[in-house]
Amino acid sequence: FVGSGDGVVTKWYDQIGSNDAVQATASEQPMIVNAGSLVTINSKPAIQFDGEDDDFHNVFNAGGQTDMAFFSVSSIDSTPLVVGDRGSIFGRYVIYNRYTNTSTGAEHKGSLEGQIKNASPAQNYNQRVTLGGASEPIHGLGTMINGEGTFKVRFNGTESAGVATEMTGQQSQTIYIGSRSTDFLDGHIQELVVYFNNQAGNVSGIEGNMNSYYSVYS
Repeated sequence: FVGSGDGVVTKWYDQIGSNDAVQATASEQPMIVNAGSLVTINSKPAIQFDGEDDDFHNVFNAGGQTDMAFFSVSSIDSTPLVVGDRGSIFGRYVIYNRYTNTSTGAEHKGSLEGQIKNASPAQNYNQRVTLGGASEPIHGLGTMINGEGTFKVRFNGTESAGVATEMTGQQSQTIYIGSRSTDFLDGHIQELVVYFNNQAGNVSGIEGNMNSYYSVYS
């Protein structure tokens, strides 16, 4: 119906029907049709975020959760090589998953970073996986998972070492998609799958299904 114009997303529907992602401000709505053509990556639809102000606000809240798993298929236009470069797939202040360069340390140059935070006692759990020379634009299947007392982050099948956790409940925080406060994604999101239970034993199966459909990595 947009003809040769652009089409944007005002509502991204949650498949269980309770956490639809809504953006009412026209200038902050990400694109799905560019000049009359559907935005795609590997022939599959992709929502394009402009890296400036596009996102969805207050989509869901992980507050009080212990075991959690987040799986996403996304892209970022270029490897974050400058300290402070960040593009968030989803998150807020204390819980997030983002492409980042947060320091001059080699292990942080071009990383997928994930963090969760226990509410009481307050404790951040943070892990990173380097992007490892992935070709640009970077197309990634990112996972962050807390289950069986361990928090890990994965990028295209490569897993972080993991950190032991003693989660009594994730700190309450409304989650944005496409940003984390001022860390806006200059790229695309194709899928975001969230579990509030232990999926530590199902990671390879879930990632395998998503990778087969979106053709993220070989």
